[in-house]
Amino acid sequence: MSGWPKVFRDPVHDVIQLEDNDIDRLIFKLINTREMQRLRRIRQLGFSSLTYPGANHTRLAHSIGVMEISRQMLAVLDRKHPGKIARDEQLRISVMALLHDVGHGPFSHAFEKVTDTDHEDWTRHIILDDTTEVNAVLRAHDAALPAVIAILFDKTSGADAFQGSMRALVDIVSSQLDADRMDYLLRDSMMTGSRLGQIDMSWLVRCVDIDFEKQTLFLSHKGLQAAESNILARHHMFKSVYFHKTTRSAEVMLKSVLEAITLKLRNGADWQTLIPGTGPHLLPAMLGRLDMQSYLRMDDVSVWELLKCCGDSRIRRSAILAMDS
Repeated sequence: MSGWPKVFRDPVHDVIQLEDNDIDRLIFKLINTREMQRLRRIRQLGFSSLTYPGANHTRLAHSIGVMEISRQMLAVLDRKHPGKIARDEQLRISVMALLHDVGHGPFSHAFEKVTDTDHEDWTRHIILDDTTEVNAVLRAHDAALPAVIAILFDKTSGADAFQGSMRALVDIVSSQLDADRMDYLLRDSMMTGSRLGQIDMSWLVRCVDIDFEKQTLFLSHKGLQAAESNILARHHMFKSVYFHKTTRSAEVMLKSVLEAITLKLRNGADWQTLIPGTGPHLLPAMLGRLDMQSYLRMDDVSVWELLKCCGDSRIRRSAILAMDS
Protein backbone atom coordinates (compact mmCIF):
# COMPACT_ATOMS: atom_id res chain seq x y z
CA MET A 1 0.00 0.00 0.00
CA SER A 2 1.25 3.48 -0.89
CA GLY A 3 -0.20 5.18 2.19
CA TRP A 4 -2.15 7.70 0.13
CA PRO A 5 -4.34 9.63 0.57
CA LYS A 6 -3.17 11.32 3.78
CA VAL A 7 -6.14 12.32 5.94
CA PHE A 8 -6.29 14.86 8.76
CA ARG A 9 -9.33 15.06 11.04
CA ASP A 10 -9.91 18.68 11.92
CA PRO A 11 -12.52 20.18 14.28
CA VAL A 12 -13.23 23.04 11.85
CA HIS A 13 -12.97 21.48 8.39
CA ASP A 14 -13.73 17.86 9.37
CA VAL A 15 -11.70 15.89 6.81
CA ILE A 16 -8.65 17.44 5.15
CA GLN A 17 -7.34 15.06 2.53
CA LEU A 18 -4.05 15.13 0.63
CA GLU A 19 -3.89 13.13 -2.59
CA ASP A 20 -0.99 11.43 -4.34
CA ASN A 21 -0.08 14.30 -6.67
CA ASP A 22 2.84 16.72 -6.94
CA ILE A 23 1.27 19.55 -4.93
CA ASP A 24 -0.07 17.41 -2.10
CA ARG A 25 3.15 15.40 -1.80
CA LEU A 26 5.06 18.67 -1.39
CA ILE A 27 2.54 19.93 1.19
CA PHE A 28 2.85 16.71 3.20
CA LYS A 29 6.65 16.91 3.20
CA LEU A 30 6.50 20.52 4.38
CA ILE A 31 4.10 19.66 7.21
CA ASN A 32 6.63 17.12 8.45
CA THR A 33 9.58 19.51 8.52
CA ARG A 34 11.14 20.44 11.84
CA GLU A 35 10.15 24.08 11.39
CA MET A 36 6.47 23.30 10.83
CA GLN A 37 6.35 20.72 13.62
CA ARG A 38 7.69 23.39 16.01
CA LEU A 39 4.29 25.08 15.58
CA ARG A 40 2.75 22.22 17.57
CA ARG A 41 4.41 23.83 20.58
CA ILE A 42 3.14 27.34 19.89
CA ARG A 43 -0.48 28.03 20.77
CA GLN A 44 -2.55 30.11 18.41
CA LEU A 45 -4.05 32.30 21.14
CA GLY A 46 -1.24 32.57 23.67
CA PHE A 47 -2.69 33.46 27.08
CA SER A 48 -6.34 33.26 26.00
CA SER A 49 -6.65 29.88 27.72
CA LEU A 50 -6.55 31.75 31.04
CA THR A 51 -10.07 32.92 30.19
CA TYR A 52 -11.13 30.24 27.71
CA PRO A 53 -9.74 26.90 28.95
CA GLY A 54 -10.34 25.19 25.61
CA ALA A 55 -8.19 27.65 23.67
CA ASN A 56 -5.16 25.38 23.43
CA HIS A 57 -5.12 24.91 19.68
CA THR A 58 -1.82 25.36 17.90
CA ARG A 59 -0.44 27.35 15.01
CA LEU A 60 0.16 24.09 13.17
CA ALA A 61 -3.55 23.26 13.19
CA HIS A 62 -4.34 26.79 12.02
CA SER A 63 -1.73 26.63 9.24
CA ILE A 64 -3.17 23.38 7.89
CA GLY A 65 -6.64 24.94 8.06
CA VAL A 66 -5.53 27.99 6.07
CA MET A 67 -4.01 25.69 3.47
CA GLU A 68 -7.30 23.79 3.21
CA ILE A 69 -9.42 26.92 2.70
CA SER A 70 -6.93 28.20 0.11
CA ARG A 71 -7.23 24.93 -1.80
CA GLN A 72 -11.01 25.19 -1.73
CA MET A 73 -10.84 28.72 -3.12
CA LEU A 74 -8.42 27.61 -5.84
CA ALA A 75 -10.77 24.75 -6.75
CA VAL A 76 -13.71 27.17 -7.08
CA LEU A 77 -11.68 29.47 -9.33
CA ASP A 78 -10.51 26.55 -11.42
CA ARG A 79 -14.11 25.41 -11.96
CA LYS A 80 -15.17 28.91 -12.95
CA HIS A 81 -12.19 29.45 -15.25
CA PRO A 82 -10.98 26.05 -16.47
CA GLY A 83 -7.33 26.05 -17.49
CA LYS A 84 -6.79 29.72 -16.66
CA ILE A 85 -4.88 29.14 -13.39
CA ALA A 86 -1.59 27.35 -13.97
CA ARG A 87 -0.54 24.35 -11.91
CA ASP A 88 2.56 26.12 -10.59
CA GLU A 89 0.39 29.04 -9.42
CA GLN A 90 -1.84 26.67 -7.46
CA LEU A 91 1.26 25.12 -5.90
CA ARG A 92 2.70 28.48 -4.86
CA ILE A 93 -0.51 29.62 -3.18
CA SER A 94 -0.95 26.29 -1.37
CA VAL A 95 2.62 26.46 -0.07
CA MET A 96 2.25 30.13 0.89
CA ALA A 97 -0.93 29.32 2.83
CA LEU A 98 0.73 26.47 4.73
CA LEU A 99 3.91 28.40 5.58
CA HIS A 100 2.37 31.77 6.39
CA ASP A 101 2.89 31.36 10.18
CA VAL A 102 6.09 29.28 10.19
CA GLY A 103 8.08 32.26 11.53
CA HIS A 104 5.97 32.80 14.65
CA GLY A 105 7.78 32.76 17.97
CA PRO A 106 6.41 31.97 21.43
CA PHE A 107 3.61 34.26 22.65
CA SER A 108 4.36 36.10 19.44
CA HIS A 109 3.24 39.68 19.93
CA ALA A 110 4.46 40.22 23.51
CA PHE A 111 7.71 38.43 22.71
CA GLU A 112 8.30 40.41 19.52
CA LYS A 113 8.01 43.75 21.32
CA VAL A 114 10.74 42.84 23.80
CA THR A 115 13.14 41.10 21.42
CA ASP A 116 12.57 43.44 18.46
CA THR A 117 11.73 40.56 16.13
CA ASP A 118 9.07 40.19 13.45
CA HIS A 119 7.49 36.84 12.66
CA GLU A 120 6.93 37.78 9.01
CA ASP A 121 10.64 38.50 8.59
CA TRP A 122 11.46 35.18 10.25
CA THR A 123 9.06 33.40 7.90
CA ARG A 124 11.09 34.69 4.96
CA HIS A 125 14.38 33.81 6.66
CA ILE A 126 13.22 30.24 7.34
CA ILE A 127 12.16 29.79 3.72
CA LEU A 128 15.44 31.18 2.34
CA ASP A 129 17.94 29.73 4.83
CA ASP A 130 19.60 26.65 3.32
CA THR A 131 20.03 25.09 6.78
CA THR A 132 16.27 24.63 7.30
CA GLU A 133 14.25 21.58 6.31
CA VAL A 134 11.59 23.81 4.76
CA ASN A 135 14.18 25.26 2.40
CA ALA A 136 15.53 21.81 1.55
CA VAL A 137 12.06 20.44 0.72
CA LEU A 138 11.25 23.45 -1.48
CA ARG A 139 14.62 23.25 -3.27
CA ALA A 140 14.19 19.53 -3.88
CA HIS A 141 10.94 20.30 -5.69
CA ASP A 142 12.27 23.31 -7.60
CA ALA A 143 15.56 25.12 -6.97
CA ALA A 144 13.89 28.50 -7.55
CA LEU A 145 10.88 27.84 -5.32
CA PRO A 146 12.26 29.20 -1.98
CA ALA A 147 12.98 32.59 -3.57
CA VAL A 148 9.56 32.72 -5.23
CA ILE A 149 7.70 31.86 -2.01
CA ALA A 150 9.80 34.33 -0.01
CA ILE A 151 8.86 37.13 -2.40
CA LEU A 152 5.19 36.44 -1.67
CA PHE A 153 5.88 37.33 1.99
CA ASP A 154 7.92 40.43 1.20
CA LYS A 155 6.18 43.48 2.69
CA THR A 156 7.65 45.87 0.14
CA SER A 157 6.92 43.91 -3.03
CA GLY A 158 4.77 40.83 -2.39
CA ALA A 159 2.11 40.39 -5.05
CA ASP A 160 3.42 43.41 -6.98
CA ALA A 161 6.40 41.31 -8.05
CA PHE A 162 4.05 39.17 -10.16
CA GLN A 163 1.78 39.78 -13.10
CA GLY A 164 -1.43 38.17 -14.31
CA SER A 165 -3.47 35.79 -12.20
CA MET A 166 -0.65 35.20 -9.68
CA ARG A 167 -0.85 38.83 -8.60
CA ALA A 168 -4.53 38.33 -7.77
CA LEU A 169 -4.17 34.88 -6.23
CA VAL A 170 -1.95 36.19 -3.40
CA ASP A 171 -5.13 37.75 -1.98
CA ILE A 172 -6.34 34.25 -1.16
CA VAL A 173 -3.79 34.19 1.68
CA SER A 174 -3.20 37.87 2.41
CA SER A 175 -6.06 40.34 2.05
CA GLN A 176 -9.04 41.75 3.91
CA LEU A 177 -11.05 38.61 3.22
CA ASP A 178 -8.50 35.82 3.08
CA ALA A 179 -8.18 32.18 4.09
CA ASP A 180 -6.09 33.15 7.12
CA ARG A 181 -8.86 35.28 8.64
CA MET A 182 -11.57 32.78 7.77
CA ASP A 183 -9.76 29.95 9.52
CA TYR A 184 -8.73 31.81 12.65
CA LEU A 185 -12.23 33.24 13.14
CA LEU A 186 -13.84 29.82 12.86
CA ARG A 187 -11.13 27.99 14.81
CA ASP A 188 -10.75 30.55 17.61
CA SER A 189 -14.52 30.83 17.96
CA MET A 190 -14.93 27.07 18.21
CA MET A 191 -12.06 26.48 20.64
CA THR A 192 -12.97 29.39 22.95
CA GLY A 193 -16.67 28.50 22.84
CA SER A 194 -17.51 32.14 22.17
CA ARG A 195 -19.55 31.50 18.96
CA LEU A 196 -18.85 35.10 17.94
CA GLY A 197 -16.59 34.19 15.04
CA GLN A 198 -18.95 31.86 13.23
CA ILE A 199 -18.98 32.89 9.56
CA ASP A 200 -20.47 31.41 6.41
CA MET A 201 -17.14 30.22 5.05
CA SER A 202 -18.53 27.80 2.47
CA TRP A 203 -20.62 30.55 0.88
CA LEU A 204 -17.75 33.04 0.91
CA VAL A 205 -15.52 30.50 -0.82
CA ARG A 206 -18.26 29.77 -3.36
CA CYS A 207 -18.57 33.48 -4.20
CA VAL A 208 -14.85 34.09 -4.84
CA ASP A 209 -13.96 35.06 -8.41
CA ILE A 210 -11.03 36.55 -10.28
CA ASP A 211 -10.77 39.41 -12.76
CA PHE A 212 -7.88 38.48 -15.04
CA GLU A 213 -7.83 41.86 -16.77
CA LYS A 214 -7.62 43.88 -13.55
CA GLN A 215 -5.48 41.21 -11.87
CA THR A 216 -7.63 41.17 -8.76
CA LEU A 217 -9.70 38.81 -6.67
CA PHE A 218 -13.29 39.73 -5.79
CA LEU A 219 -16.54 38.44 -4.35
CA SER A 220 -19.65 38.22 -6.47
CA HIS A 221 -22.63 40.29 -5.31
CA LYS A 222 -24.16 37.14 -3.79
CA GLY A 223 -21.41 37.13 -1.17
CA LEU A 224 -22.13 40.62 0.17
CA GLN A 225 -24.08 39.59 3.28
CA ALA A 226 -21.57 36.85 4.12
CA ALA A 227 -18.72 39.36 3.77
CA GLU A 228 -20.49 41.82 6.08
CA SER A 229 -20.99 39.06 8.65
CA ASN A 230 -17.29 38.22 8.37
CA ILE A 231 -16.32 41.81 9.20
CA LEU A 232 -18.70 41.95 12.16
CA ALA A 233 -17.50 38.57 13.44
CA ARG A 234 -13.90 39.76 13.39
CA HIS A 235 -14.89 42.97 15.23
CA HIS A 236 -16.66 41.03 17.99
CA MET A 237 -13.86 38.47 18.32
CA PHE A 238 -11.32 41.23 18.84
CA LYS A 239 -13.45 42.91 21.49
CA SER A 240 -14.42 39.75 23.36
CA VAL A 241 -11.52 37.33 22.82
CA TYR A 242 -8.33 38.82 21.40
CA PHE A 243 -8.48 41.98 23.53
CA HIS A 244 -9.96 40.34 26.63
CA LYS A 245 -8.66 42.12 29.71
CA THR A 246 -7.27 38.95 31.29
CA THR A 247 -5.37 38.01 28.14
CA ARG A 248 -4.00 41.50 27.69
CA SER A 249 -3.00 41.72 31.35
CA ALA A 250 -1.08 38.45 31.11
CA GLU A 251 0.69 39.70 27.98
CA VAL A 252 1.69 42.91 29.76
CA MET A 253 3.02 40.93 32.73
CA LEU A 254 5.02 38.63 30.43
CA LYS A 255 6.42 41.63 28.60
CA SER A 256 7.44 43.22 31.91
CA VAL A 257 9.19 40.05 33.09
CA LEU A 258 11.07 39.70 29.81
CA GLU A 259 12.07 43.36 29.83
CA ALA A 260 13.34 43.09 33.41
CA ILE A 261 15.42 40.01 32.55
CA THR A 262 16.73 41.62 29.37
CA LEU A 263 17.83 44.75 31.25
CA LYS A 264 19.72 42.75 33.86
CA LEU A 265 21.41 40.54 31.26
CA ARG A 266 22.52 43.49 29.17
CA ASN A 267 23.92 45.08 32.33
CA GLY A 268 26.18 42.08 32.82
CA ALA A 269 24.13 39.67 34.97
CA ASP A 270 24.87 35.96 34.60
CA TRP A 271 21.96 33.92 33.14
CA GLN A 272 22.19 31.00 35.57
CA THR A 273 22.77 33.24 38.58
CA LEU A 274 19.85 35.45 37.60
CA ILE A 275 17.39 32.62 36.90
CA PRO A 276 18.75 29.40 38.41
CA GLY A 277 17.67 26.15 36.75
CA THR A 278 16.38 27.47 33.45
CA GLY A 279 17.71 26.42 30.06
CA PRO A 280 19.54 28.79 27.73
CA HIS A 281 17.02 28.69 24.85
CA LEU A 282 15.85 32.28 25.32
CA LEU A 283 19.25 33.78 26.16
CA PRO A 284 20.18 34.75 22.56
CA ALA A 285 16.83 36.53 22.18
CA MET A 286 17.29 38.44 25.42
CA LEU A 287 20.77 39.57 24.33
CA GLY A 288 19.75 40.45 20.77
CA ARG A 289 21.92 37.68 19.28
CA LEU A 290 19.31 35.53 17.59
CA ASP A 291 20.45 33.27 14.78
CA MET A 292 18.34 30.71 12.91
CA GLN A 293 19.03 27.74 15.16
CA SER A 294 18.47 29.80 18.33
CA TYR A 295 15.16 31.07 17.01
CA LEU A 296 13.92 27.62 16.04
CA ARG A 297 14.68 26.26 19.51
CA MET A 298 12.23 28.73 21.06
CA ASP A 299 8.58 27.85 21.66
CA ASP A 300 5.89 28.30 24.32
CA VAL A 301 7.54 25.59 26.43
CA SER A 302 10.71 27.70 26.60
CA VAL A 303 8.78 30.66 27.98
CA TRP A 304 6.84 28.58 30.51
CA GLU A 305 10.10 27.04 31.71
CA LEU A 306 11.51 30.53 32.16
CA LEU A 307 8.47 31.70 34.11
CA LYS A 308 8.59 28.65 36.38
CA CYS A 309 12.19 29.46 37.22
CA CYS A 310 11.51 33.15 37.89
CA GLY A 311 11.02 32.63 41.62
CA ASP A 312 13.90 34.97 42.39
CA SER A 313 12.42 37.99 44.14
CA ARG A 314 14.78 40.32 42.26
CA ILE A 315 13.12 39.38 38.97
CA ARG A 316 9.66 39.86 40.46
CA ARG A 317 10.52 43.30 41.82
CA SER A 318 12.13 44.34 38.54
CA ALA A 319 9.07 43.24 36.60
CA ILE A 320 6.72 45.11 38.92
CA LEU A 321 8.82 48.26 38.62
CA ALA A 322 8.77 47.92 34.84
CA MET A 323 4.97 47.67 34.89
CA ASP A 324 4.71 50.83 37.01
CA SER A 325 7.07 52.86 34.87
